[in-house]
Amino acid sequence: MSPEGIWISIKGAEQIRRALSEAGAAAASILEEATVEAAELIRDEAERLAPRAAGRLAANIETKVTKKETNEVEVAVGPDVGKPSRKARRSFYGMFVEFGTQAHILKPRRAKALRIGDEFRAAAQHPGHRPRPFMRPAFDSKCNKAQDKIAEVLKRKLGL
Repeated sequence: MSPEGIWISIKGAEQIRRALSEAGAAAASILEEATVEAAELIRDEAERLAPRAAGRLAANIETKVTKKETNEVEVAVGPDVGKPSRKARRSFYGMFVEFGTQAHILKPRRAKALRIGDEFRAAAQHPGHRPRPFMRPAFDSKCNKAQDKIAEVLKRKLGL
């Protein structure tokens, strides 16, 4: 698991671990289903909390399985966690909304000047942007329910 990831502890884990061992090749699919269902709880909350003034940000929050092994599954949740695509390019700014930006100078990339209103300028001072977190609050508010969902799905799928 990546260092910035989150580890979840489940009561009855030893019983679940034994049942997953007995499940053999099906264990990875069972783990994936449980983890994805839990991640969807967090995704739904992030969509609800995402600022609506930030374009299509909420609509582009998704879940994606990033690692699937017999005994470990990782699922990413956030704006555009999949491969870069036209859809992804429309909401790349999710991290800027979540963490904010510092004041910075804007310079033209392809043209000789920036057009701001009816004026053309060689550069402009951007005042920055305050953070408007939506991912972390979504995780914080749904972490326990996600953990419960993982346990529920595992127990149901494993017949415990």
